[in-house]
Amino acid sequence: AVQAFAVGKPVVASEVGGVPEIVFDGETGLLVPPADPARLAEAMARVMTDAASTARMAANARRLAERDMRFDNRMGQTLEVYRTAQTHARKRLLPKFRGTGA
Repeated sequence: AVQAFAVGKPVVASEVGGVPEIVFDGETGLLVPPADPARLAEAMARVMTDAASTARMAANARRLAERDMRFDNRMGQTLEVYRTAQTHARKRLLPKFRGTGA
């Protein structure tokens, strides 16, 4: 989905795994229930025939990719998670190690 968004294409995808976290139904693409070929075909037909809706979803998808999915933004988010984890780890009190004496 991310690659399609980057080139301004809406996505037709099944609502499985993490897909619904980035594909917003009717906004950046279309989501269909898993294992439902009829609904998948309907969604694909809609993207191919409803030019206005498809163009709007494509523009939204591109904006989302530029704003939230750029490498530098993702790297910044990842580094912030690491910094937060380090801060919490430094505050933790660890019990003294008592070796086996061997």
